[in-house]
Amino acid sequence: MKTIIKLLLLLALANFAQAIPTLQLDIPGGVYNPTDETTYATSPTFTLRALLDGTLDPTRVYYVSAALSPAVNQTPAPTMGTFSFGGLTYNLASLTYGTPPISVPDPSSGNLASHGQYPTYYAEVGFNFITSQTMPGYNAATGSPSGGIVHYYDFAVDVTNLAPSYQVHFDLYNDAIKKGSWTVDDFAPFSHDASSNGTHVPEGGSTMTLLGLALLSAAALRRVLPAARVA
Repeated sequence: MKTIIKLLLLLALANFAQAIPTLQLDIPGGVYNPTDETTYATSPTFTLRALLDGTLDPTRVYYVSAALSPAVNQTPAPTMGTFSFGGLTYNLASLTYGTPPISVPDPSSGNLASHGQYPTYYAEVGFNFITSQTMPGYNAATGSPSGGIVHYYDFAVDVTNLAPSYQVHFDLYNDAIKKGSWTVDDFAPFSHDASSNGTHVPEGGSTMTLLGLALLSAAALRRVLPAARVA
């Protein structure tokens, strides 16, 4: 009986791991690190891709937060340099300190869980998924096709001028998060978020461990993502 229960649990976990979240972030050509469940860019200039697997409501506003990582205290102010995201260049003065989203009454305590990234300095960019921008569906964590199509929205990112001790960490959510009444479908789970490359170790781990896992991920989990296509 115990053996059967174990097998059922393993099967459930396997199915859960393969589930396609409603919202995902991905970096085409990036490397997925299973330790902190984040997709990392492999160059300072890259494309951040937001994915929607579900019914498109063209009036619904979605947001990507671009946060300075590792999380820093508000004072003393860090020397971070600049990064560009979605066509705008950000420095410390143009970022908000706290936890996303920006619209909550107290910017220091937003509605997203900290997951080792907040509070910190971050920018927030709103957008709408576009009906015509679709591509074959897939799981950003594994590269496995899901069947059907997903909507996507691409952002150009450049962290060339960011201080080398920092990364930019990205989270995806919609306007329900801002209203404080939401479900798990209203944000990309933290197993499907993304980050620029960098020299620090995210969410607690050794540099050598991260490097080793990144190399293993590149060899074992490297995937060829489907090319975007317009429906």
